[in-house]
Amino acid sequence: MTTSDFSDLEGVEAANPQLGAIITLRDFLATAGALNPAERKTIVGQALTLIDDIYVHLPLKGAMHAVDPVQRLKLLRRKLGTVTEREFHNEMISIFKELRDLHTNYILPAPYNQHTAFLPFLMEEYFENGERRYIVTRMLGGFERVTFAPGVEVTHWSGVPIDQAVAINAEREAGSNEAARHVRGLDAMTVRPMSQSLPPDAEWVIVGYEDNGNALELRLPWQVFRPAPASGSGTTDLSGAAEEDVVAVGVDLNLELTNQARKLLFAPEANRLRQGVADMAARGDAAADQMETFKAENSVFPDVFQFRDVDTDHGTFGYIRIRTFSLSPGQFIPELERILGLVSQNGLIIDVRGNGGGFITSGERMLQLFSDHLVEAERLHFINTELTLDVAKSNALAGFANRWQRSLVTAAVYSQGFPIESPDVTNAVVSESFSTEVV
Repeated sequence: MTTSDFSDLEGVEAANPQLGAIITLRDFLATAGALNPAERKTIVGQALTLIDDIYVHLPLKGAMHAVDPVQRLKLLRRKLGTVTEREFHNEMISIFKELRDLHTNYILPAPYNQHTAFLPFLMEEYFENGERRYIVTRMLGGFERVTFAPGVEVTHWSGVPIDQAVAINAEREAGSNEAARHVRGLDAMTVRPMSQSLPPDAEWVIVGYEDNGNALELRLPWQVFRPAPASGSGTTDLSGAAEEDVVAVGVDLNLELTNQARKLLFAPEANRLRQGVADMAARGDAAADQMETFKAENSVFPDVFQFRDVDTDHGTFGYIRIRTFSLSPGQFIPELERILGLVSQNGLIIDVRGNGGGFITSGERMLQLFSDHLVEAERLHFINTELTLDVAKSNALAGFANRWQRSLVTAAVYSQGFPIESPDVTNAVVSESFSTEVV
């Protein structure tokens, strides 16, 4: 049995004003434009410089994945005049994706990098008797179908068994292992930021699903919207951050943009909560009592932290979800320390699923809240090239890069390893001795 085709999302814009204008994939592609030959040549040249002269993991990635991105870029440079726009971007994306590095990406030009393609539902997975299954978990406001609703099981994707369809999609993703690529492939089935992915090849998909034992199908077109830059914590906010924090950012941009888009599409209540915090802060003393009541059960950074107590077979534990490290340490650490005082002290569950990173120093400094021992931060290395020596001497790393400069003038493949910041800074927070057990 096949449901009627669906060609537009009638009523969706009215139900989701935060999304702005929604257009079809076909209409979006008509505005995409093209790069000229000189622009293509510049892009390939910059990519060669980045990967061949700066990318520290190049020897490792070549050995692990049997790839040669430098040679692929050189070959692409020789045939720039014979490939189409889509072929060019596809090759650039593929070269970077094969590195399997979530922090090293090819970002498409405008208008791609400003838009997200989506389908009007969210699909997630669960396991039953060891078998992976996929169900619809959320629907876009304003989109309704009698038989297609949260809880139905998705079985096929344009005729392909759903597990195989997700696996095919996962091969386009950059996760460094099969499990990571699977998760990214699943995310991109219905929400696809076009900063690092070209628009879907197909203008629509046919979703096969089961409802009360009946096998049904629904044809859905890809739609496109442009997330507002200030619509959430989808990317790390560097405004007001200290210089030493700005150079210590590690972000999985694609995941952060996906999280931002999913929140706008399927969790508008999260944006209302964030706006409520901003409104209370703007009112100052007039909203002081209201803010204190709010803070007893919520974070003042609701895009970053959620917390509560949960009952388990082993007792009541505190639960803290950290969705992103996009807050600088000066904001992140005091708020986390405050939240730790509000949850159960019998045990603690820290949930960082779907966290796309942010300020590395926020993640490192938080460790001192859970241990009586000094935190030893991860050491970072440069690859030894003339260009990385110039980078280490640049103003961007002024003040704490001399140690790297000295270690780069050697014959070793890599520089010596040093932490991003002084151990005294990493361990500067003086906190109470928590009895919390991390599980």
